Amino acid sequence: MTEMSWERRAEAAEKTVRVLKHEVRKLHDGGAQSPIHRALEKARQREEQNRQRRELAEVRAANLEDQVAERTRAIRTILDHVTFGFLVVGPDGRVREGFTRSCEALFAREPEVGGALTELLRCDARQSAEMALGLDQIFEDFMPEEVTVDQLPKRFEIEARVLRLEARAVRAEDETVDGVLFTVSDITALEAAERESRHREELIGILQQKTAFEQFVMDTRTSLEMALEAVDDQVTVRRVVHTVKGNAASWGLDDVVSVTHEVEMDAEIGGDGIAAVHAAMRAFLKDNVAVLGFDYDDVEPAFEITAENLKRLRTLAADPANMNEVSGWIRQVVQRPAHELIGPMNSFVEKLGQRLEKEVEFELSGEDVQVDSEVMRPVLRNLSHLVRNSVDHTLEPSWERGEKPARGRVSVHIIDAGRAWEIRVEDDGRGIPVDRLTAKAVKLGRVDAETVAKMDRQQKIALIFEDGVSSADVATDISGRGVGMSAVRAAVRASGGFIDVQTSPRGTCFVLSVPKPSERVAA
Repeated sequence: MTEMSWERRAEAAEKTVRVLKHEVRKLHDGGAQSPIHRALEKARQREEQNRQRRELAEVRAANLEDQVAERTRAIRTILDHVTFGFLVVGPDGRVREGFTRSCEALFAREPEVGGALTELLRCDARQSAEMALGLDQIFEDFMPEEVTVDQLPKRFEIEARVLRLEARAVRAEDETVDGVLFTVSDITALEAAERESRHREELIGILQQKTAFEQFVMDTRTSLEMALEAVDDQVTVRRVVHTVKGNAASWGLDDVVSVTHEVEMDAEIGGDGIAAVHAAMRAFLKDNVAVLGFDYDDVEPAFEITAENLKRLRTLAADPANMNEVSGWIRQVVQRPAHELIGPMNSFVEKLGQRLEKEVEFELSGEDVQVDSEVMRPVLRNLSHLVRNSVDHTLEPSWERGEKPARGRVSVHIIDAGRAWEIRVEDDGRGIPVDRLTAKAVKLGRVDAETVAKMDRQQKIALIFEDGVSSADVATDISGRGVGMSAVRAAVRASGGFIDVQTSPRGTCFVLSVPKPSERVAA
């Protein structure tokens, strides 16, 4: 039984071998058209296609890497050779990787990744606070980007360079602010060119009104000498210095204005401060003596008379009985057109409006009215205080003017009123804030609350002429110290005149009335 079993198994194995041989022969005889050949061929083709794809992908990847590397080199070349600087900071105000090589030259040190931008810019405490606040607003992304980036400080002085920074938000794919890109430019040469251009314009303006400028120089020198003699009277000294600053600004003497402003910042103005203003004026005249033809210490008053008038004077002087007539003749000789004592008021208002970002329409009339230079010089010398206050304090920005024209209006009218000269300074601004004025006067101790309660409106308005009292909320380098208006009143009173003020939400009008010398004698 067992032997039969093995025999059968052997036969079955032999049969299986025969079948396999037969199938192999069939496959061989069937060739490429057999199903298995076709399946194998398809598998081989797929493998070949995959191999080709892999090779192509490898070539493409290599080419892409080369392209990326080439483009990176090109971008790096550009970034390494641009004169502008580019750098990105994060929400913490620290520099990120990827700044341009030019930044090292611009900042006079190499930026460090992770270093604070404010340290790179040598910011003071105020600038650092402004930068931090501005960056916070940009990353909060609550307000329009053009508004927030405009709040950042833009101008920085680093050693001998002046840099300007322009900011732009860098956004991620989801439009959130991911960083702030700063473009850094060196504007040192540009500012120098602008200063030179302004200086040339100043000289042209001075030459066009040379007589008036000579008068300004003489008045400044005389006033500062008077201030030095009265240095213990700080009220008088501050009036003089403030007036010099205002008039220097009207002539565009920026260096004199800067020095004078620094002197005003002192708790007490002493001889050194007055000497510094003298020196600034002297330096300007010395630098430009070849153009102007005179220097600070030599210019003196001069009057022109015709040969006929000189002959008449000699005839009158020969007889002592003609002294009254001689006096009248002298008064005629010292008369000058008002514009020679005022200076470049039009350009002064234009520059002031631009600086304060206010649209101002200015009108000056009566500039050719003949006035007694000795009487009117102190009054007209202080006229800039009234005009500056109108532009700075009472004229609203265009967006606050409501139904009024967007462009604010300021006018100065000089009138020969027969027995007196009148100067009218008008504006169409918001008016003098009487309540704020009286509150400040009480706070400064110029008047007590009980007295204020008994005052009428005109008396309250007159508080604007008290020393230290101003309608401005804060003092700036332009105005707000409460000195200019007191100087105006002092000058008008010294001439025997008076001031009338009318004010309302529609505008303010100052009328300065100065009697002519003959009327003062008669009085």
